[in-house]
Formats: sequence, C-alpha cells, structure tokens
Amino acid sequence: MVVVVGSANFDFTIKVPRFPQVGETITGGKLITSSGGKGLNQAIASARAGAKTHLICSVGNDILWKQILAIIRKEKNLKVIPFFSKQHTGCAFIIIDENGKNKIFVSPGANLNLKFSLVSRKLKILKPKHIIIQNEIPDEVIKGIIKMKDKFLNSKVFFNAAPYKDSVKEILDRPDFLIVNETEASFIFNRKIENESDALSVLDDVRKDFKNTIIITLGENGVAFLHNQYLSHIPAFRVQAVDTTSAGDTFIGYLSYALLNGSDINDAIKLAQAASAICVSRYGAGASIPTAREVKNFLKERAQSEKAIAKIKKRKE
Repeated sequence: MVVVVGSANFDFTIKVPRFPQVGETITGGKLITSSGGKGLNQAIASARAGAKTHLICSVGNDILWKQILAIIRKEKNLKVIPFFSKQHTGCAFIIIDENGKNKIFVSPGANLNLKFSLVSRKLKILKPKHIIIQNEIPDEVIKGIIKMKDKFLNSKVFFNAAPYKDSVKEILDRPDFLIVNETEASFIFNRKIENESDALSVLDDVRKDFKNTIIITLGENGVAFLHNQYLSHIPAFRVQAVDTTSAGDTFIGYLSYALLNGSDINDAIKLAQAASAICVSRYGAGASIPTAREVKNFLKERAQSEKAIAKIKKRKE
C-alpha cells in the first residue's frame, strides 16, 4: 500500500498564446478545470499505475471539495481520508503558453491546516510500505512523518521537496528518496543546474554526504540520480509538450509503484519517465495523468520504433 500525505486542490487552467505583461489583459484563452495539488496528483498517478493508494489531506467542506471528491471516486485504486477545515479547499490558477510552459498561482487554504497528530494516527493504522510527501503541507507534518518513519514504521519515504522552502535543507538526508527538479536542486545545493552535466556534477560532489537516493528531474534533458552511491543519467522520451503542470507528480507516483513491485532503480525511472512524457502531451493536472495501460502501450510503441530505426541503420551499413 502507498499513502500520500499532501495537498488537494481544484485547478483552473487557461491556455494563452503568451504570458501577459504587467497590467496587460489577454482574452480568448480556453478554460480547463481539473483536480490538482501535488498530493492529489501524486495519489492519482500512484493509483493509475496500479498501487492501492490512500490520500490523507485537509480540505474545506465546500463546492471545490465536492468537485474533487467526484473525481477521486472514479479512481478504483484510490481512497481518500479527508480532514475538514474551516478554510476553503485549496485551489490553483494556472496559465499555459503555446510552448507548454506554465505559471501557477496557488491559494492553499485548508492544505495548511493539516495536523501531524491526525496524520500519525492514520499512518499507524494503515502501515504503508511507501509514504509520499511534498512541500504543500505544513513543515510539522513533513518532519513528523520522517521522524515517525524512523521510530515506528517500516516504510520508505518519498519526499518531493517542491515547492522549495529553506526548511528542506534540514532534512535532505532523511527521506529514503529525495526527488526534485533542476530549479529546486539549484536552491538546495546552491549551484546552478540547467542540464544533465550540471546535475551529475552536483550529485558527484555531494555523494559522500548522502546515503539516500537523490533524483533530479530535468524535463526534456532526462533524469540524473544518485542511488547506493551509483551515479547515472537516463535520457527523456521525446514528445510534443503542451502542459508540464503535473509531470513531476506523475513521475513520482509511477516511480513509487515500480519500486514497490520490485523494479530496479533504472527500470523504475524509465517507467516514470514514460508516464511523464504522456502527461506533458495533454492539458490539465490530474486529468493528464495516464493509466498503466497507456504507459505500457507507449513503451511498446517506442520499443518497436527503436527496432525499426536500428534495422534501417544496419542496412545502410
């Protein structure tokens, strides 16, 4: 079982030709609504990958929560454990340009009212094999889960340190898996990271200080990682990206599923990358996360394409 402890939002996404300047209004954008929040996205990804998944979150008893709950109920492998707050359910406003780049504005609302005392009781009952957390919930919950994992639970903790907060630096070596993108890694390690070479250089420099796994996702430049003191880079699948909003969350959900089912780190990352590649080719947050069947078909088609290309090259030689 996988338990995701994290944020649950309702997202409002508008696609525009370009980002507006200060004071400028751009009209004609297409509105897309969907579930969102890094916690909910990661839980949906885990469930669609095939893992029995629980989401622990804090929400408001309002129309936004009712919209989210209707979406969750369609996910056969996902159960939600909500704690209700007087604050509104979290929501996000996302604008996407014609290149698929996004700018996101979040009103966290009830997400910031999640209490560790409530979460710890549920974790002791559920006893999950994997716990996934992110930085859209209070620090006390994140730190409490990591301490609890060391003392009371035989669980692997996946910490997505996003969005970045300085408090991350206090616990970098504590979770079993630390997963960040290049921007977050740049803040964490005080080094500019723009490509795989930068990422591998940073990971090599910190190798002696970390026994846990560090994964840096680099978008179209693939993934660099440090695992059991083994340093490597895996290229990305090439696709036409239209919306990168929940790509990282999709990656984490599928990564956890693959490792839970016995895959080695390389195969797990490749599966997660395939899921993310499909995700960025679609609009929306939760709505863009692929099913396990879609990911399987994607990998099969890519493998067949690679074989065909290899045959052509061989004939030319």
